[in-house]
Amino acid sequence: MTIQYIMAIGVKCVVSDKEKKRELPAVKAALNKIRPSLMVSEIDKDKATLMLEKYEDAEKLIKGIYKYCLDLNDENKLCFQIILMVGDSADQVLFAKAINLVSITMRECNEQFDIYPVQVYITEETYENLNPGYRDLYHSAIEVGDTVVHQRFSENVQRCFVVSPIGDENTEIRKRADLVFERYIKPACETTNFRPVRGEMMRGNLIMPEIMDALQSDPVVVVYRLSETGLESKCND
Repeated sequence: MTIQYIMAIGVKCVVSDKEKKRELPAVKAALNKIRPSLMVSEIDKDKATLMLEKYEDAEKLIKGIYKYCLDLNDENKLCFQIILMVGDSADQVLFAKAINLVSITMRECNEQFDIYPVQVYITEETYENLNPGYRDLYHSAIEVGDTVVHQRFSENVQRCFVVSPIGDENTEIRKRADLVFERYIKPACETTNFRPVRGEMMRGNLIMPEIMDALQSDPVVVVYRLSETGLESKCND
């Protein structure tokens, strides 16, 4: 079965005192300014859902929303909450669940809107379906309501480059590398302003030059390797 993605979006407006009496824009109207061709189903004025064929479509829309928020003036700023999950367009229960998650995050993260105008959460199943180049955009798993999700790193975080053995897919080396990265390195970085990135997460066409540039220019580099006695690691700052 082809994987599809359900996206639920909530929007609120952070305005100055003199702007509070103005009517706030609906989420559908805001999305139409970003991507006019989107087929959006408006649930309430501040919430909507849509269906996407592939994750890359979601990524383009998220990037477009970030840019749209940056282009708005500070006195009348829109803030977006986004939930993305793997789903079926015929499964209305999933759409309802996505909208419920958006409502929860809008309530719980209200005080962060001024700092993080775009907050994105993807479900565990969605995260597992991503390739490493996109997984590195998201934090370790947390719970929102009764659902396990991964929150997207803020756009302004610095990169922590991770040098590690990779190995082929499904090998013991790869499994160990993934375990250490997900269980130890990523959670450690989440307490700082750094986003960990491994070599295979680079998305450019020239991987080796990108890796060399990362080693020379990234503010933090974490190196670990497997030996006969176990894990050896080193952190350079």
